[in-house]
Amino acid sequence: MQKTTERSCYTINQFGRRYQIGARKVRDLIRKGALAAVDIGIGSGRTQWRISPEAVYAFEHLVAVKPTTEAPCRRPADDGISPTVAALLADD
Repeated sequence: MQKTTERSCYTINQFGRRYQIGARKVRDLIRKGALAAVDIGIGSGRTQWRISPEAVYAFEHLVAVKPTTEAPCRRPADDGISPTVAALLADD
C-alpha cells in the first residue's frame, strides 16, 4: 500500500473547490464523521485539516446515489389523505 504524504492530501479549501461547497460545510462533514481528516496543526494552536485520497474515495462512495429496484411511490387513488392521517382525524 502506498504511503499517503501531506502533498497528496487535500486542504479544506481544495476539497471544497473540488465539490463546489464552502469551507464551513467541509468542516461540518469532518465534525459529523462523514469525512475523515487529520489535524496536522496540533501544538500550533491552530487546526489545519488534511484529507487523504483514501478519505475522498470513502466519502464519494458514502454519498453516491445508489440505484433502487423498487417501483416509485405513487399517491393513493383516493382523496390523497394517507390512511394514517385519516385514522388520526377520525378518532374523536
